[in-house]
Amino acid sequence: MSSKSDKNSGNSDKELAVKAKSEFNKGNYGNCVQILEKLTADKSCDVKLAHNKAVAEFYKGGLKKTESFQKALKAIFEKAKLRPERLETLEDVDTCVLYYNYAVILYHLRQYRAALGIVSKISRYIEPLDDGTAKKICWLLAECCLSAHQPAQALDAVRFIEAKFVTKPEDARKKDGTLTSLALRMHRYRLRAGLQLHNLSDVASDVRLLADTDMSRAFIESYSEYLSGRGRSAVSVLNRVAGMTLPPYRATGEHVATMYYNNLACIHHYLNKPNVAGYYLRRAIAENDAATAPPAKTDGDRYGGVPVHAIGGSRHYELVYNAGIAFLHAGRPKQAFDCLTEAIQVYHTNPRLWLRLAECCILAHRQEKHGDEPGTAAGVGAKRQSLIQGSIGAGVHRKLILRATPTAASSDQISAAIPNPTLEFASLALRNACLILGEDGEGESPVTVEPANPVTPDQVQTLRCSVLSASSYVHLCLGDPVLALEDARKLLTQRLLAPAQRLLGHLYAAEALLLLDRADEALEHLTPDLSADVSLHAPDVAPSPVEQRWYPNSPVGARMCLQYNMAVVRTIRGELELAWNLLRTMNPAAPEVPPQVVQLALYLQLKHGNLDIVRSIIKQHSPQYR
Repeated sequence: MSSKSDKNSGNSDKELAVKAKSEFNKGNYGNCVQILEKLTADKSCDVKLAHNKAVAEFYKGGLKKTESFQKALKAIFEKAKLRPERLETLEDVDTCVLYYNYAVILYHLRQYRAALGIVSKISRYIEPLDDGTAKKICWLLAECCLSAHQPAQALDAVRFIEAKFVTKPEDARKKDGTLTSLALRMHRYRLRAGLQLHNLSDVASDVRLLADTDMSRAFIESYSEYLSGRGRSAVSVLNRVAGMTLPPYRATGEHVATMYYNNLACIHHYLNKPNVAGYYLRRAIAENDAATAPPAKTDGDRYGGVPVHAIGGSRHYELVYNAGIAFLHAGRPKQAFDCLTEAIQVYHTNPRLWLRLAECCILAHRQEKHGDEPGTAAGVGAKRQSLIQGSIGAGVHRKLILRATPTAASSDQISAAIPNPTLEFASLALRNACLILGEDGEGESPVTVEPANPVTPDQVQTLRCSVLSASSYVHLCLGDPVLALEDARKLLTQRLLAPAQRLLGHLYAAEALLLLDRADEALEHLTPDLSADVSLHAPDVAPSPVEQRWYPNSPVGARMCLQYNMAVVRTIRGELELAWNLLRTMNPAAPEVPPQVVQLALYLQLKHGNLDIVRSIIKQHSPQYR
């Protein structure tokens, strides 16, 4: 039997607990902590009381002592003999709120997948919970799904909330006809998920429910215009944000000016204005870094002493990623490489990012070794160097020295493990991309390309084609024809191979076979029908709206390139007449014709002993040596 004093003690504890909850709801967190300390003096082992005290102290500190709160939660898990990383230990409904608060911290630390794993588990236990807690768990689930680029699962969470809490149509409307806060929040999540899924019809219908003065409406409508291919209209809609009152970053954890400049940059990149995109991205990076800089006094907190919702607010690495892509399209590979090597520290499992790093190395190599002009396609903007390197002697004894062809292998003595825009690092980057993509197969699994949405199986195929074509080229430049031939053969077996990539695959295979002294096999890859189509996308794949600089970029250029390569093979086989017949139909001055054609023509005429024709070619292309 319990004594009368025990009953009085129980009633007193209950009154104190009710009073502590009341003080917390009023925002009097200091009073709440004092009351909870009276309770915990007798019940130091009570997990629920320890959790409530940790939460109250966290709120008392203005949500800024995140590290201390995180340590307190871990201590409570240990006291309850639970492990947050092992979800099978979650079996009691009473511990759901403890796991929920831990997931909230992980979310704000941008550990989205870890938070998603926890909140997905506790969402199965929300039926016995009160409505307020159940809503919070569902909102966190939707937020984690969107942040982890799983929009379909986010929509499932929103549908559950609608089925559970909006049972009647009138529950979604106030008396004045406007949306309730719950319905408005559901529409926002639907819109965000619809944009990630590119469901523009659903977005168009839902966005009308937002007020014209709602800042998110301007961003959503602008993004919708961008996805629809109307770039200039997207800029016009986005500029509505400039006239609105911007909320402070520390209050929301989102810096509107950063998002504004970043979105402007993306739209201008879509409009094939990479230099303008780079300008806006520099503005975005400056705005982001200024807003998210930690205060001078951090009170020893590893997270900078800022509110928990502002810890993960920096978008620095996403911005430098975008800047790297813009600089690459603008023909500035070294600036692009610096940006992308910074981004790879965070997104090291993104095969597309490794490919872009390799493309920076390739473009830098071509600009240094072959004189490609920045901002032009490889081959098209190459400076036509003089045929003659110099002369020796004078008068009838003067001898002309022909310019040597650049060697294939790189002469840079730099380790491939050190990030530098070299072909050696490009080879390493492409190998990483191949390992992440895995071997080609029927059942392609989605690949993570954060910070973007996961790519589809078809996109994995097209990405693999790009990686293999770049890898074959790099190995040829490094003087490794065996690996170049292997990559070219893999490329030619891909399902979603673009016609331009098929042409390159055959050209690279032919060159590799030629270097391996297998001229007969090389000639089999050089068939004229390859030049009929040089489009940059497979028949079943939508073309990219962003301008692609490629060489050869026309059927005429492809035919000239094939003819030149066939002439080289014929020359090596000793079939000089056939080689000359292939060259004589080509106009060396035409922009589609490779600059090496003149050098090959000189060689053929020297072999034939036609010195008059040799002199004529030199006078035509190097008039200073007449």
